[in-house]
Amino acid sequence: AIVDRAITAMGGDAFLAVRSYSAAGRYYAIKDDEEGWAEFTDQTRLPYKTRQQIGKKGDAELTILDLEAGKGWHVYGGTEIKPLKPEEVEYYKRGAKHDFNNIFRSRMQEPGMTLHYFGSDSIEGRRSVEIVQMIDAENDTIQIYFDSISGLPFRLEYRDILVNGRKVLVWDEFYNWHVVGGINTPMRQDRLHNGQASGQVFYRTIEYNPDLPDSLFTEPTPPTPKKKKK
Repeated sequence: AIVDRAITAMGGDAFLAVRSYSAAGRYYAIKDDEEGWAEFTDQTRLPYKTRQQIGKKGDAELTILDLEAGKGWHVYGGTEIKPLKPEEVEYYKRGAKHDFNNIFRSRMQEPGMTLHYFGSDSIEGRRSVEIVQMIDAENDTIQIYFDSISGLPFRLEYRDILVNGRKVLVWDEFYNWHVVGGINTPMRQDRLHNGQASGQVFYRTIEYNPDLPDSLFTEPTPPTPKKKKK
């Protein structure tokens, strides 16, 4: 009932009908009390295909993922192409399984998925929440905190292993909800590792169900070298 209420609050059938999105905004990275920001674009076909660029053309980092095929690539500065290592592909696949967009649209119906009600609580003594735990067939656990007043999801909590092997407790938190095309959308998302701020995403624009061609998610080709003038 709590999950159903959240889906209704996020747009009901319009929310569930989302199969792709295109977004742009600003990404803040936070590490060792140092912050840096960059513009980003994100083109995603749910659940496992993504093309995300951080930064501008000259120094941009482009990540292309086709996790259904177990492939992905990093492109640096538009010229240097590096295929993802198997452990990197697995990291991104775990990220997709923990992603807000997939959890409520498709993962709830997975074979072997179970939901457990953990009661009500308050976060930081000010936000009243209802807590639901979901456990998949592989025993991966995600704890979801729903705002008791709005019914919207406020936090996803799960454990993950970073590419460098570091184990972390991850909190993904959602703020600044606005209705876009009939879908209630968190325009700010914060990530914390072990309770410490790790990054923030601020969406400036988002479009749901755009036509995203397959070519966006295929292996990139190196640019043709420019011929030297004689």
